[in-house]
Amino acid sequence: MEFAVEVEILARVRHKNLLSLRGYCAEGQERLIVYDYMPNLSLLSHLHGQHSAECLLDWKRRMTIAIGSAEGIASREAECHSKKNNYRLGSAAGL
Repeated sequence: MEFAVEVEILARVRHKNLLSLRGYCAEGQERLIVYDYMPNLSLLSHLHGQHSAECLLDWKRRMTIAIGSAEGIASREAECHSKKNNYRLGSAAGL
């Protein structure tokens, strides 16, 4: 039940630095979350993986990426915390 609530919250969060959640599946002990396709691959692949040699990121660009990522995560955490508290209050009130 908690997984479904958290996924529902993630589906509502919108931020320019976060991928959109497309769907999920929860069956037994198995969990699957589906996000948008990333045509340019992940940041990890550009920093340390297959594209690291061809895509040199200077420190200014890396800082811009880090700050944008932090803003996206902070936004998601604030939204999740707010929604979880509202869900718990509704459950406690029998709603």
